[in-house]
Parts: sequence; structure tokens; C-alpha cells
Amino acid sequence: MKEFIGTKKIKAVETTKQEYCDYRGWEVPEDEDPREEIYLVEYEVDPLSKPNHTNHKGYISMSPKHVFEDAYKPASTFLDRLHVEASDLYEKIEKLTHAIEHKLIPESETQILKVQLDVMRTYFGILASRINKAKN
Repeated sequence: MKEFIGTKKIKAVETTKQEYCDYRGWEVPEDEDPREEIYLVEYEVDPLSKPNHTNHKGYISMSPKHVFEDAYKPASTFLDRLHVEASDLYEKIEKLTHAIEHKLIPESETQILKVQLDVMRTYFGILASRINKAKN
């Protein structure tokens, strides 16, 4: 199988497996914990997919809490989205710094990647300034 990284806008609410199953009109399977914390997830309306619940315009499903929180970050506000962008960029800066410092990349690529790293750090500084300005 190939690996994929996805990006999609969703709506979600934290709940339990029991509450989700009750909402869907289902029974919790005997071998599953009804108290398990999950998220009810609603995906964006897609003209190729039909809603699967009368109270929702998009397709809904559930996601285990830890899986959901590893994959999604709050993005309701402009400041939330700035934090997500800065966090993602910081992670990339850390990985690239590690690769350069530990010579994990071909020597022929080192110089251009150092330039890229400088630009990424500058961009991160700009995002940090915007976050600080938005907080005040």
C-alpha cells in the first residue's frame, strides 16, 4: 500500500461510542466499550456522496479520540489557523535542521537546503509576529 497525507475540512464533536451509536440508532457491539471517547465527524458536503444521517448535510462517521486528535487541529478562527501553520512549519524546520546537522542528505543538496531552511525560519518568524499581534 502507498502512504498518503490528507487535508480536509471537517466538523466534529467529542462524544462517547454509546452516544454515537444511540444517535445512529445502533447497538454498541458487545466487544466494544460504550464509554470509549470518540469524535462524531461530519465531512464537507460532497455532490458525489449522499448524507448518511437526516440531521447532517455531509457524511458522518466516528473516529477514536486519540486518532482524531493526532490528525486534526482546531481551525475555527484565524488565530487557530495561524497556530496550525506555524506548528507544521516548526516541525518541518526541526526535521530539516536534523537532516542537515547529521548529514542525512546528499552533499550535493546541502547548500540549497540550507537556503531553504533560512527562508523557512524567516517565514516562521513572520508567523510568530502575526500570532503575537493577533493576541494583543
